[in-house]
Amino acid sequence: MAGAHDERSLSLRDLQPSTLDVYKPVRNSVFFLSLFYCLLYAGTKEAEACGQQTHTWISLKALELLPESPLRRLLSDPAQHEMLVNGSMFPDGGYAIDHPYGEAAHWAPFHRAYLRWIQEQFDAPYDDPVAATHVAFLMGLTSHGLADEYYDATFFAASRVHDARSDDLDHHDNFDTQTDVLFAAASGHRLEPSATLPMEPILYIFDHVLDLEVEADQIQRGQELLQTAAWLVATGSQNPSEIATAHIAYPWAGEHIDDEGVSGSPPVIAEAVAAQWQALWAVLQGEQSFNDLPVSFSWPREGEALSHRQGGVPESRVAVILSAAIDRAAQLSEFGSVVRDGDAVVPHSSAFFYRDRSHVVVADPETEWPAAERLQFVLPEGLETYDGDVLDEPVSIPFRTVPVVPEPPVEHGCSCSHGKGGPWDAFAWMLLLLGINLRSGNRHHGRSG
Repeated sequence: MAGAHDERSLSLRDLQPSTLDVYKPVRNSVFFLSLFYCLLYAGTKEAEACGQQTHTWISLKALELLPESPLRRLLSDPAQHEMLVNGSMFPDGGYAIDHPYGEAAHWAPFHRAYLRWIQEQFDAPYDDPVAATHVAFLMGLTSHGLADEYYDATFFAASRVHDARSDDLDHHDNFDTQTDVLFAAASGHRLEPSATLPMEPILYIFDHVLDLEVEADQIQRGQELLQTAAWLVATGSQNPSEIATAHIAYPWAGEHIDDEGVSGSPPVIAEAVAAQWQALWAVLQGEQSFNDLPVSFSWPREGEALSHRQGGVPESRVAVILSAAIDRAAQLSEFGSVVRDGDAVVPHSSAFFYRDRSHVVVADPETEWPAAERLQFVLPEGLETYDGDVLDEPVSIPFRTVPVVPEPPVEHGCSCSHGKGGPWDAFAWMLLLLGINLRSGNRHHGRSG
């Protein structure tokens, strides 16, 4: 995401999509794939994030995770597939041509403006075929922005520790490219998308809402370069040499890129995106406000424990995702968060990982989290979202650091040999004894007769 621009990326302006075919003979080259991505993203981002194959997989997986609902039916329509996928890629197009529209498209001001545009142009429930196209694109945008936030705050942060090289401070500069190759190889997801965009609302929002000057042909060129980037990863992820290179560079990330038990991995991000979509859909329909559902997702999952408790270990990080973007990130430090272990307060640090108008809060222990079955991370009342909603009461997010101890298995067999019985067991014994007495009496009377 955001960062100082660098003249190296200007050379991309000379790479028209129609000229990229000349590079097909070297499409399996590790060097060319890395070079293309370095040019594509050089100097334009504050941190690395997900690549294009990963972004599109996350959205399609999130769709699978949605419960049966009008939203799932809308996004499952094959007619909306293209816009869901292309919306999931769109924000990075500005980076490809070194234009600030890409950074702007990652964040809440663009997303919320698109939501309001849909509400103004169409009638709820927005299942008209044209309206549905824009809903699908909006969900793709939301997926992209949240995926980058969560990935960087957790998975990328963990790799910076586990895959660090003390002699190479720039080692992670190519992280998104290499992990995109690793994830495409691990998942088998190799999508070759189109470059079609809903240009009317995009241009309207940049011009009339964000006051950002950009032309349609610039936006189209950015999307076509992303199309090429996705194609390069799709081919590179089938090359054993490129996969091996990525694994050598980032061994921890390579091992955990598809690990459902690691915070911020693409499968976990898909869970978070599915939850965020449901909250966004309710807002679009006018059915829900921020106070109805302030938090859409948190890590560790409910009932699961953090794998580590020590401070400074990435796996001890708690992550909380708000259902709406915060206005000023500094509010959290101004109001203060609390972590409670019963009545005790646990020293910790917390912050919105990225900046103003973001969603992801992270909390880390000052020394270590206590071993506990129930801790409470408490967000303070008064937090104000970008939409102007104010949290009207503190929100407690429970988490645990001690795994759930499974119940011992129930033994099956004759209940008469196991401990104390219930009232029905006592009744059965009474009937049995009565039957014995009756039979004994009958035998006695028979002998005396």
